[in-house]
Amino acid sequence: MIRIIENRRLLTGALATALALFFTWNASAEEGEESLLQVFSITDESFVQIPSSESPSGPVNAAFVAPGVGWTGAGVHRFDKGKTWVRDWVYWYHEFVYVTGGRGKVTLSAPPYTTSESTEVKAGDLFTIPPSMKVSFEALGDETFEIVWAAPE
Repeated sequence: MIRIIENRRLLTGALATALALFFTWNASAEEGEESLLQVFSITDESFVQIPSSESPSGPVNAAFVAPGVGWTGAGVHRFDKGKTWVRDWVYWYHEFVYVTGGRGKVTLSAPPYTTSESTEVKAGDLFTIPPSMKVSFEALGDETFEIVWAAPE
């Protein structure tokens, strides 16, 4: 279910292409002018920990971006071993995921959700999650497992 792409040159090009398609800017350099590029800055202050009481899948450190037309959204999630995770989240859209730090385990289950498949991923891996999959993310090492995701409409 998960196909990992490990060629770094291909990953760099794929990520650059995905990000270029993702970022469309409506801000302007001068009043009344529109630009073609929108830049979203994500800093440590951008992250919010969503407690497990508010998230059906578990506590998550997340920073979100909603770019507008053509995209459902994007963001960065950080997982710390034993503290933050996503469990059995059902994806109703296609999602591209790039691992920017650490290593983790991604578990997918297809409808009717009776079996699952787990794959270990590490920094530099790029993968996609098809629609209708039930997905879990979990950090495996002491280093923060960080992913950047983008979901087209």
